[in-house]
Amino acid sequence: MLPLAEQKLRFLVVEDSSFFRSAVSSMLNSFGINDIDVAQNGNQALDSCRSHHYDVILCDFNLGKGKNGHQLLEALRHFKLITTDTLFMMLTADTSRQAVLASSECAADDYLTKPINAVVLERRLIRAIRSHQTFKPVTAALEQNNTELAIALLERLCHPEQRLASQAKKLLGDVLLQADKFDEADTYFQCILEEKPVEWARLGQAHTFMGKTFLERACEAFHSILQDNPLCLAAYDGLASIYHQQKDYANLQTAIASAVKASPLSILRQKNLANIAEENGDIGTAIEALRECVRLGMHSCHGDWQDAYRLGINTADAPQALLATKDLLPQEALKSLKAATDFFHVNGDDLLRVQFVQGRLQYLSRQQLDGEKTISKAESRYLAREKNDVKIDIDHIKAIRTLKKNDQAQALTQALAEQYADNEAALAQLDAVMDEPQNKTNKRLLAEANKEGIALYDNQEFDEAILCFQRAQVLFPRHLGLQMNICQAYIGKHKRGDTGDLEHIIDEQLNHIRAQIKPQDAQYERFNKLQRMARL
Repeated sequence: MLPLAEQKLRFLVVEDSSFFRSAVSSMLNSFGINDIDVAQNGNQALDSCRSHHYDVILCDFNLGKGKNGHQLLEALRHFKLITTDTLFMMLTADTSRQAVLASSECAADDYLTKPINAVVLERRLIRAIRSHQTFKPVTAALEQNNTELAIALLERLCHPEQRLASQAKKLLGDVLLQADKFDEADTYFQCILEEKPVEWARLGQAHTFMGKTFLERACEAFHSILQDNPLCLAAYDGLASIYHQQKDYANLQTAIASAVKASPLSILRQKNLANIAEENGDIGTAIEALRECVRLGMHSCHGDWQDAYRLGINTADAPQALLATKDLLPQEALKSLKAATDFFHVNGDDLLRVQFVQGRLQYLSRQQLDGEKTISKAESRYLAREKNDVKIDIDHIKAIRTLKKNDQAQALTQALAEQYADNEAALAQLDAVMDEPQNKTNKRLLAEANKEGIALYDNQEFDEAILCFQRAQVLFPRHLGLQMNICQAYIGKHKRGDTGDLEHIIDEQLNHIRAQIKPQDAQYERFNKLQRMARL
């Protein structure tokens, strides 16, 4: 490898401290490197990368206000402002687990801790550049989808006399998996593990089990890895993939939540957690994940106003029992929604949806008069529209219900059911505010969920039954039968002697049903029976 001074490399130093920018630039000058640009924050770095190609980027993790180093790298890769030809090296005093895992998730090429001197920086640069140049033909082959050539090149680099043999071995395992060569990969990883039980080979073997659909063995392998290293994000991801295939949604959420706990600065992991929690009817977890999405999203390329909108919707839709324990949630969600709509571009129709949610949150924040005014203004805009939009229709109905105008809301839902009678796609969405599903597919889904949940209940698999009913309740939140099924399953747990605050949960369930049910409803006698069961 040529000395650094002879390689004609262009550097970008991203550092909010002028002292450290100057110090790092001076070190690079001492290596004979003079083509150096500097940036003091993430936005300046993005602008520089839009205008120039850099061979090496040295970036601090903490960049003051705005994007941090992780979010900068995330954006550079997302917007394709750097290619595989660019080395990105994190240079920072932040050695916290969160910072290190965040950088590794975005595939930083190296992570250097401050304080750092010229000797260490030069050594690490030489090592990173040598590695980059060595594997460049492999990267090129993979970019051309020529896995056979990549494998052949890596096999040569795996020879013991090669300086980067251990790195080549790991990459070879990855390529075998990418090429779906599971039998070959299984033999390969087994040979590696016979020499030494390195984590990457254990992960590779677990993935070969997955590839061969030996899901139980793969699950055991991932759990074994996590026992030794609870911060192994790839193992959590492997488990999540298995649970998704098995439709084991409770364990899927647990795996995703564990990964989020290990790496909370990843907005994409927070989004995944919010999604599965919503699908499982776990509104509390969804709200917490969405709060993080909003916080991280202000400086992330993956940030979106809809994170704040979903936070607002989940908060406004949350059970009264949850809001009673966290009475500041509506106010916090309201602030997040305003900040997001100020920060992100939101079009007219979406702003109308936001306005309905804002009014609901104001009303729930003990600002009833302001909430009524906001919803009234939104309703005026809603009625003046020239085109129909079922999403806005749903937000309108929910706002009317928040104001406790239940008779008006009931009349509106019936009118919309008639309006969209020939539009199955619209009916599928409208079912979120209907007492009974109108969409044909949703009617079948509800019947299947009830059948599955009742079978689980009859087998005294109460937790599984509750999750089954709760997932259906996400689609049909006003369906009294589902609400009573959930309540009855909790009563079953209580009668069996299960631990937990089950009496409180059952009371909450009954109160929720009581607020919606009427004496003339067909389910009213069953509701009375549930109340008697709960008292026994």
